[in-house]
Amino acid sequence: MKALQEASYYSAEHGYLDVTMELRAMGVPWKLHVWLESLRCAQQQSRASVTLSLLREFTTIKEEDYCEELSPKNDTIIHQLASIFSHCYGPAPLPSIPEMKATLSAQLDPLFLNNPDMSDVTFIVEGKPFYGHKVLLITASERFRSLLASTSSDGSPSKEINISDVKYNTFQMMMSYLYCGGTESLKTNVPDLLELLSAACLFKLGTLQRHCEVICSKHIHLDNAVNIYKTAKAHGLSELSSFCEGYFLQQMPSMLEREGFRSLLLGPRQVNGSSSTQTNNHRVDCPVEEMESALAQRLHLLYVTSRVPVIKTDLGSVRGGYVEVKDREIGAHTFLGIPFAKPPVGPALRLAPPQPVEKWEGLKDATRQPHLCIQSKAVLEDLYAKVRIKIEIPEVSEDCLYLNIYTPANRLLVPSCLSWSGSMEEGLF
Repeated sequence: MKALQEASYYSAEHGYLDVTMELRAMGVPWKLHVWLESLRCAQQQSRASVTLSLLREFTTIKEEDYCEELSPKNDTIIHQLASIFSHCYGPAPLPSIPEMKATLSAQLDPLFLNNPDMSDVTFIVEGKPFYGHKVLLITASERFRSLLASTSSDGSPSKEINISDVKYNTFQMMMSYLYCGGTESLKTNVPDLLELLSAACLFKLGTLQRHCEVICSKHIHLDNAVNIYKTAKAHGLSELSSFCEGYFLQQMPSMLEREGFRSLLLGPRQVNGSSSTQTNNHRVDCPVEEMESALAQRLHLLYVTSRVPVIKTDLGSVRGGYVEVKDREIGAHTFLGIPFAKPPVGPALRLAPPQPVEKWEGLKDATRQPHLCIQSKAVLEDLYAKVRIKIEIPEVSEDCLYLNIYTPANRLLVPSCLSWSGSMEEGLF
């Protein structure tokens, strides 16, 4: 048997796929390296039946037979797996992180920014003063409201507030956003942006936080991806974390050349005298399970996408989604967030009669839930919690004139169900 195993190894190494498969038919067990080489060869030769047979055979490899081969010391096996994962994930663009509409309740003239004139509160950041105005900041977020409600030892409102967990330059960028109401001038330098993202999370500034996430996703590259991922995980930013996990899978062979990613994925390199406790603690934050889930979701999405048609309308093309229906062979096509009027935002449209929808260019992604109409999101979360329904609640916005259209998968553009949501009410039609 040993001679046959050596022959199997040799044939796999030199691309003699038929010989390897014949040896397997004779009862020669798979070794992970031989199996991977055979799978790569079958893919290169476009032999779908052999590829399918190999995938079915993977479960015959005993765990103890490949655990040693998968050790961090075996770079060849690790890079082979990385190439397979990257190939399976595919080169298609990563799902974008949606922007969030700005909902600042008040703004001041930029001349007031860090201006002691008429300032009624001073923030001490890294030992330096930063002058603010309560009339703006008290409505900015719950964190600012809490800080401004603090009192001094004599019971009077505090006029100086110490900020100990944010750098001065980062605090200045954050305050500039609050006073001037724009994100166009924010730095695109990722290290500074990650500092700003952390500050936005700390001060619960959702719109600024999301904008930082979007910029990070647009400027991610091999050298900063791990830092972006660690920041996202530290603050529980699921969409940015998922984006990074997709990026890791897509660029896995190149990412493995970076020590930071290898350490994140495989644990720190073993050194003499190092304890296993540090390694075990590191593995708690290992993204392997999330990446496995991301790969599975991507493959499922490719399968689902292949079953969803692109619909051409008078306004533009739309791609929807496909959902399975319990106890039914035929699922349903979903087209989410189809606009039926121009977004009623801004002074000109807020209280005006509905305006026709403008045509769009390209392919509209109709797989995301649209915004909810203005209402208390907390009340909805409490309601769903009481009835034990787990559902992701979309953001609340004035930009909410959209329909969700559901139709059986064997019947195109014949709506069977229209779904809408309104202020404190939901219903189906």
